[in-house]
Amino acid sequence: MSGWVRGRAGLVGAAVLALSVGVGVPAAFGIPSSDAVRSVSDVEGAPPEGFVSWDAAMAEQSRLVDVADAITASDREATGGGLGSIRLDLAGRGLDVFWKGQVSAAVQSVIDAAVGRGVGVTVRPAAYTGAELEAAAGSLMDRRDGAALRIVSAGPLSDSSGLAVGVSGSVSDATALPLIRDSQIPMLVSGDQQAGTPVERVAQASGDAVVSYQDRWTDLLPVYGGAHLSTKSGGCSTAFAFQRPEPGGSTYKRDIMLTAAHCLPDDPVGATVKVGATKAVVLDKLPYKDVAVLDMKALNTGLGRVWYGAYKGIGGLTVKDVKGAKGNYVNQYVCANGSYTGTSCNAIVDATGVVFDYGYGGGPVHGLVKASSTDGTSIAGNGDSGGSFFELAGDGSSVYAKGVFVAFSTAPHHLTGCKGAPASSTRECSKVVYYSSIYNALNLGWGSLVTAS
Repeated sequence: MSGWVRGRAGLVGAAVLALSVGVGVPAAFGIPSSDAVRSVSDVEGAPPEGFVSWDAAMAEQSRLVDVADAITASDREATGGGLGSIRLDLAGRGLDVFWKGQVSAAVQSVIDAAVGRGVGVTVRPAAYTGAELEAAAGSLMDRRDGAALRIVSAGPLSDSSGLAVGVSGSVSDATALPLIRDSQIPMLVSGDQQAGTPVERVAQASGDAVVSYQDRWTDLLPVYGGAHLSTKSGGCSTAFAFQRPEPGGSTYKRDIMLTAAHCLPDDPVGATVKVGATKAVVLDKLPYKDVAVLDMKALNTGLGRVWYGAYKGIGGLTVKDVKGAKGNYVNQYVCANGSYTGTSCNAIVDATGVVFDYGYGGGPVHGLVKASSTDGTSIAGNGDSGGSFFELAGDGSSVYAKGVFVAFSTAPHHLTGCKGAPASSTRECSKVVYYSSIYNALNLGWGSLVTAS
């Protein structure tokens, strides 16, 4: 149940969710070539309105995201920037930019240049900046205690008019909580949301013999994003290859892999895990953002690629090149990529800057992106945690990094049949998922994203 109620500063309101953590070689071994990739037209469902193919739609989306990233970067460079949020309008081939106050000259210059290139940009008033709302969401989640622990998520509304707040139990009871009732910021509150807790990781597959080809589960150096990760707690996935400079001014770079921190509850820094068939060492992890990095114990072997397609075996499985990283925006189409589901390109971004307490790390996780299914089928599930989220570049062979899969909704109306590895007592799959933004990892100084160029 959801509804709007009046708070001290105005309306208070939210969406119904119940989250659970999803846990989640040599050429002679028959590794697929990036030149033999599947067409973007193989994305599930018909292309968006106004496009004859997914290739054309993704190429246009990439162009719009470039403009959104340029506006975001220009706002960050300014003092007291007023950017609230940006929503893509793919069908209209444009952007809705929500701005608080007067648009700065630098941002206006970016907008004018985009309009000159045929991108429609509509500037709309915002009550708050994105920075203000993300800070308010974090403060709300950090100040919970007692009955207020029923508040399990908070994040900016897509028009920057206030916060979307998720609670367990009834909306009417939740709106009487002082943290919500006395808020100076409007909140859209929704109930029937259960605080998610980590579920059992998917048990390791038994009886799987070593095979003479390389796939997600038998990956050798250089390992790719979307490969299987084996830990003491069970099975997860990897996201993207990073590299960090060796100390002492060396020209060599150490290969590391990005994954989710919650995949490693029993594997401290220094512990040995396996990525595919390759041993790695836990290098660092940050529960606050639910990201971690693994030292692949190799130098300069990293290739900027991700697995694409089937979850296991070489049938229907290939690779795509990573071109770089891009920001996350509402109404953007993205793909999930894990070692239990495989690749699912049926997700669209609903919210960014979300703070969620799904029972990991002793507190809420910040900087999350929420996405939901476009076709009613599942996006990801247990075992896919730590896997990659990416945006198809529209050229049929490459992607842009978007983030790391960390959680999914276990609300009954969100759970549905699994793709890839079948559902079991330790594996569920969902139509609503959350991933940690790629910039949560890039901004930590762990290393740089490896690209194929």
